Amino acid sequence: MSQRILPRLCTRSSEIYDRIGFAAVGKYNEFENLRVAGIRLADLRGYSYDRSDVTGRSLANAYAQTLGSIFTETAKPYEVEIVVAEVGADESSNQMYRLTFDGSVADERGFVAMGGSAEAIEGDVCRVAAESGSRDVPASGGECAWPTRNGRTPDVEPG
Repeated sequence: MSQRILPRLCTRSSEIYDRIGFAAVGKYNEFENLRVAGIRLADLRGYSYDRSDVTGRSLANAYAQTLGSIFTETAKPYEVEIVVAEVGADESSNQMYRLTFDGSVADERGFVAMGGSAEAIEGDVCRVAAESGSRDVPASGGECAWPTRNGRTPDVEPG
């Protein structure tokens, strides 16, 4: 299991704004630039309009546009994977968005594993949750209730 853990220098998690968090793996200077830009965008939007106008979805859209532009317009895309998470008023209103190096966005449920072995880790977590009788997986012990990486569609619209 320890071989699946990335070195601390390649990971980062922090708060972007009030109830919005940021986590990333990849090249430190690249995701640190994105993190700082997200903080600036959130501060500016919250100051200019209202604090409630700063949402995880709007930050995920901004990150997706930035990563998509870098992917298509530069010779070398960023080597990052980002998760933007927003804590809602209750558990059902929590939001998590996974962004990949090309700007693709996926709406996540339950948990997120990032990095090179993410699919294997997600499978392990689903298996353990099923064995422990967690309400988040089918009682039959079948497939994990959370969508697989290849089967999900983006839930975030450009804008």
